[in-house]
Amino acid sequence: MNAESIKRFKESLELVALPVKKGGCGGWIPEECMEAFYKLIVTPFYELVLHRKRGGADEFLVTYRKDKCWDGFHASGSMLKSNHPPDPAGIVQALMDKEFSGLGLLVTEVRIVAPFKWPEHPWCNPSVDVLLVDFDGVVPDTPDRRWVTSSTLPKNMVPNHGMYIRQCEQMLLQGTPLVFTKEHPYGV
Repeated sequence: MNAESIKRFKESLELVALPVKKGGCGGWIPEECMEAFYKLIVTPFYELVLHRKRGGADEFLVTYRKDKCWDGFHASGSMLKSNHPPDPAGIVQALMDKEFSGLGLLVTEVRIVAPFKWPEHPWCNPSVDVLLVDFDGVVPDTPDRRWVTSSTLPKNMVPNHGMYIRQCEQMLLQGTPLVFTKEHPYGV
């Protein structure tokens, strides 16, 4: 971060702090300052691997995302925020309601599959919990959303998201949570 960015960051912190001191809500922080801030702290994320059984096979939902950081398919997810419900199933339901608005999906089970630290992330320093999500409802395929198996993952997957799906599939095959060791940092 250069001197100008540091100056703007300090000014932004003052913008946030002043209204809070007066009992109001926080102010606005310029995007480049937030990006610098998010690289300094660890940000918690939930990555949702939506799961269904079809013809005896486990399938997982991927959606297409194109923005300044990504151009590919990914598992849905979000940074955890202070306005999310306090429990994992409630958070997952809120995220699914937002991501799949109008489909009426209801979370039936959430399994924490794997923790993952992602230091190469382009705009923050996330600590990810990979969650396997079972639900009631139907999510139809669209051009930007499809059901896949680990052997039919799209070639243009967002980094690490294919691994999340393989971790979930492995856990389903084993019937037990993954075990993490120094030799197998992504689970066996």
